Amino acid sequence: MIRWGIIGCGRIAHRFMQGLNVLPDCALVASWSRRPETVTAFVEQYGGIACESIEELLASDINAVYIATLPDSHAGYSIAALNAGKHVLCEKPAAINLHILETILKVAKAKKLLFMEGMKPPFFPLYRRLKKHLLTDPIGDVGYVRAGSSVADISLDHPNFSYDLAGGATMGIGIYEAYLAIEWLGATKKVQAMGRFGDNKIDMFPSFKPSMNRVTGSFIAGLICTVKAMP
Repeated sequence: MIRWGIIGCGRIAHRFMQGLNVLPDCALVASWSRRPETVTAFVEQYGGIACESIEELLASDINAVYIATLPDSHAGYSIAALNAGKHVLCEKPAAINLHILETILKVAKAKKLLFMEGMKPPFFPLYRRLKKHLLTDPIGDVGYVRAGSSVADISLDHPNFSYDLAGGATMGIGIYEAYLAIEWLGATKKVQAMGRFGDNKIDMFPSFKPSMNRVTGSFIAGLICTVKAMP
């Protein structure tokens, strides 16, 4: 039985619980949020205990933690949970830069615990079928990836528009496009980027052209993501 603790009780945590509730070998044990009113409502709906601090949550009878907070806090909570002996599933992006991610992975390796980013596309049934088809397609390897997404139904006070909370289109949704490019074309060698920053200093309309270089040749991906407030 996987006994889960949840850090952060916002919209994403509610979506996580939709899946957790149908798994027979999982249970929600404890939850904590920086906003006490959200954790109270959360446990009333899903069960478990409402913790008053992250220390209380990490000391509870859990063996795994799901981190559903904003990107700026992912690293701190992940390292705290790993040091407390808990496996970690962290919302994307797992970290805001490579150096921080390497620090998290170093702790996970030292503790012999699982640290996993909540990157969901690889687990979609349709994506799995597509991947299986492309891997056996007689036309050959994938040589170009073009991907895009847009979010235009959030208010200006949403964390996605906060520079201090690591908001912006790239961190919020662009990571999905980047994943697809790396999944099919391999690690990047060079990235060209252009876009527009908003008054709040976040990237709102970025466009990327990463160049990959697999053993079989050179490849390019075109990636576009946008985030826009409701009028």
